[in-house]
Amino acid sequence: MSSPRRGSDPSQLVKFEGTNYLVENEDWVSTTPLSSTRVKKIEMGKVSYVDITTTETGTYSTDAMFSNHIQYPGISVERALAP
Repeated sequence: MSSPRRGSDPSQLVKFEGTNYLVENEDWVSTTPLSSTRVKKIEMGKVSYVDITTTETGTYSTDAMFSNHIQYPGISVERALAP
């Protein structure tokens, strides 16, 4: 993720776990879900839930989408600045 930008399209804002993000995707990335599921994740005794969605162009998870360590091809995720 890179530094946040101001003046972005509000339709691209996504709130995840109390934080606002700006999510942009290239034209070739499909945003139409073919399937979606939620799985329970248990990590070091902590329980959380991860949403996994498959589209024509790939499989994406909320666990990875908002991670600083993973970047999906064609998708940009940046922390949004507070207004």
